[in-house]
Amino acid sequence: VASTRAMSSLPHGVAHGGDAVGGFEECSACGTASPCTDQGICVDPTALRLRSGASSQGQGQGGGVREAFLIEGQLVVRAPDGGWQTAVVPVDTSRPVRERGVALSDAQVTALGLPTEADEARIFFLRNQVDAVRHGDHFDFIVNGRLIHVVDDAVADCGGDCGGAPGHNRGASLVDHGGLDLIRQRVGTGPQTASTSGQKTEFGGGRYMPLARNTPDKSTHSEGQLDHKRALADAVLLEHAGGAEPSTHTRLKVNGICCPSEVPLIHSILDKKPGIRSVKVIVPTKTVLVEHASNTISASQIVDALNAARLHASLARQKFAPTAHTAVDIGEDGVPTSVAPYEKKSAWSRVVTATKNTFPPGSLPPLTTQIACVCLAISLLSALHKSLRDTKYVAIVGIIVGLPSIAAKAFGSLRNYVVDINTLMTLSVLGACGLGYYGEGAAVVALFGVSEWLEERAMGEASVAMGAVLALRPQSARRLSSPETEVPVEDITVGETVLVRPGDQIPVDGVVTVGTSAVNEAALTGESVPVSKTPGALVFGGTTNQAGALEIRVTAISNDSAVSRLVRLVEEAQAARSNSERAVETFAKHYTPVVVLVAFLIATTPYIFANAEGPRYVYLACVLLVVACPCALVLSTPVVSVCGLTKAARRGMLIKGSAHLENLGKCAVVCVDKTGTLTEGRFALTEVLLASPVFIEGGVPRPALSAGALLRWACALETRASHPVAQAVLAGSGAAVRVAAKQCAVSDFSILPGEGAVATVDGRQIEVGGPALAKRRGWRAGDKALAKAVDSWEKGGATAVWVGVDGAVAGALRCEDSLRLTSPAATARLRGMGVEVVMLTGDNEGSALRVAALCGIAQRDTHYGMTPEQKMRFVASEVESLDKAWRADTSRFGKLRRRFVPRRALAMVGDGIN
Repeated sequence: VASTRAMSSLPHGVAHGGDAVGGFEECSACGTASPCTDQGICVDPTALRLRSGASSQGQGQGGGVREAFLIEGQLVVRAPDGGWQTAVVPVDTSRPVRERGVALSDAQVTALGLPTEADEARIFFLRNQVDAVRHGDHFDFIVNGRLIHVVDDAVADCGGDCGGAPGHNRGASLVDHGGLDLIRQRVGTGPQTASTSGQKTEFGGGRYMPLARNTPDKSTHSEGQLDHKRALADAVLLEHAGGAEPSTHTRLKVNGICCPSEVPLIHSILDKKPGIRSVKVIVPTKTVLVEHASNTISASQIVDALNAARLHASLARQKFAPTAHTAVDIGEDGVPTSVAPYEKKSAWSRVVTATKNTFPPGSLPPLTTQIACVCLAISLLSALHKSLRDTKYVAIVGIIVGLPSIAAKAFGSLRNYVVDINTLMTLSVLGACGLGYYGEGAAVVALFGVSEWLEERAMGEASVAMGAVLALRPQSARRLSSPETEVPVEDITVGETVLVRPGDQIPVDGVVTVGTSAVNEAALTGESVPVSKTPGALVFGGTTNQAGALEIRVTAISNDSAVSRLVRLVEEAQAARSNSERAVETFAKHYTPVVVLVAFLIATTPYIFANAEGPRYVYLACVLLVVACPCALVLSTPVVSVCGLTKAARRGMLIKGSAHLENLGKCAVVCVDKTGTLTEGRFALTEVLLASPVFIEGGVPRPALSAGALLRWACALETRASHPVAQAVLAGSGAAVRVAAKQCAVSDFSILPGEGAVATVDGRQIEVGGPALAKRRGWRAGDKALAKAVDSWEKGGATAVWVGVDGAVAGALRCEDSLRLTSPAATARLRGMGVEVVMLTGDNEGSALRVAALCGIAQRDTHYGMTPEQKMRFVASEVESLDKAWRADTSRFGKLRRRFVPRRALAMVGDGIN
């Protein structure tokens, strides 16, 4: 049973010249006279010979022998008129039922490499997309050229041809129903084909390839077709790498690289990804350089793919200094006319130039801080040997250089009756100098300067996020009266009509008066599906018009638009101070003056009232000033926090400041946005379903015999559309399908308003659209199994695309915002740390519940259909609830506990306006 039947070197009915016997054209990819040429793409069929049995109807070609092709569950043969009709593998009804099969023992099943349990074997067959064929009145799987029937509790379709046969009395078993006369076995999409074909198509499981057209010259037919095949293979590889899209170079920091053994792993992960053009791994610096097509695969997707293998990858942070270019004019005689004379540079200027090139502005601390750090380092040499004892006085230079800027700020604060951190630093340094501890004084100056510089860098980079929010606000608009002229959006008044072309941002809030389009509102609402806009619909400034032109009557000026209100909300949220910040400010306001006053009294009262002599009490006052002043806390907290901020930055995380880093340690609730955070934030093709196969002998087969043919027809239309769903279909179809779609002859393309599009593709009418098109065409009633599957998609928040061929339903495509690879593990890790994860999204219920289920978020913690204002109110109410719970215990112990244990914190995670 385990042995594979020998296959013929040439398909049945195919001559060496390349033309099928009987005048039927063979497929250039698989070499069979199969439906590939009719479908416009090699559908990777399983070819077999059917011999007429006692139950077969009619005689096929070759005196009772017919050549049949099994394509993704549909078995077809040539019809008398030259077309195709359905077929069934016949059963030899002349034999008794008990002799029509052999029940396999566990040893035989194991020899086939299959699970011994029948239900597990069925799952194995379905997961690996093993060919299944109609055998009489039941279904068998094709394994090594044998018909293997699974008998288990899930089977209820065993008819008279199978019921009562061997194995059925055992309740669950595998039965061998005999061998097949195989001509060609489907290649499929295994790892070996992914490297040779340049792509791995998951939909349908077939190895789809475009067809090479025959050359007219018969003498050079073989060579011409071979050259065409090579050109097609190269075209598929080029398309798999992103086609003509410009390359993007991304530098990744991969901390999971510990030795060269990770290099093959990284290549195995990235090389097979669509859009990847080259991968270079630099082991010593733990860096990966990737050249890719960013529209095909984004940098975040590359990072997620590596992190799924626990390689701890992140985008490397790099800054490039602008390159200066000098223009040189060449005269008619070939001599340069505008070359500046050579200027001799001094050694100092050369050092300055080299320093600027090596260290761009902002990459080093201020010069005074650098000098203080150098002086501090030199002064520390005094502890190494007696002969170096005098180097401790070098610290005085560091104090003289670094202290004035701190003292100036302290003086400015004292003028306003405020004792701030600069005052404390100044008193601490002066006290250290008064005691003769110059090294300690220089350490305070140097460390405080470095900590301030690092804090400023973190704050400066964090401002980029706020700039991205401000970028949502449109800057210009086009009046309908003069559409070619752009005017500042502030000049647009209520009641005017503006024109918004496809791809432009909608400048202000308004109502659509003319036009129909799809508007991407993800920046404001988080809704991943573009919203259809017709006359009378409301539109909002900052959103993007993706399809047709719109004429919009303005209902709000720029400053009152939705995006402007959201920007103000973000600014107010960033300006709000936490309870901890207010408590620290109140403490410092009262504590610091008291410390200074006590130190002053210790330094003076013993001499006034006790006639004390010597510097003893002054020394004690300085000690008290240094010890009691919170300098240790002031210095240690920024340094430790900066270490955390730096480590986070290396992992691609930007934290706005040490206060927020500290709050993360108290975090008890994390509110997570869905679109672009838990998900990729863009449509992806996730499933393809063909119309239900026809199992009646001699019937008309379904229009699309394979997923590759269905996607080819859909891509032929979608290349002429700009809708995000169209881009998802094209990206998810695979390189070979896209190349085959480019071979299509498309004519009479037209948009069906509110439904989809229609065109004539290779002489067939192809229709692609949404639920409205399917309803008008009656496709849902015509294929109830497909309609049921589409209903489940739509309940889960996905978008279904129906495809019809010559008026009949051919299949449906599922497009949705795909989940990030690392989201389930991230939410699980948060829950393992005792943090409650809550989803806040503007998307619909089905999509939100689907993502929540995949990430393990409870349904009660999933909130959908929320606007940014509603999210802000939800966060505020949750913070208020945490605060009430913190203050609930009014006992003395509760009050004492609140003095030392802060309230638990809440975090909001999201992108864009979130």
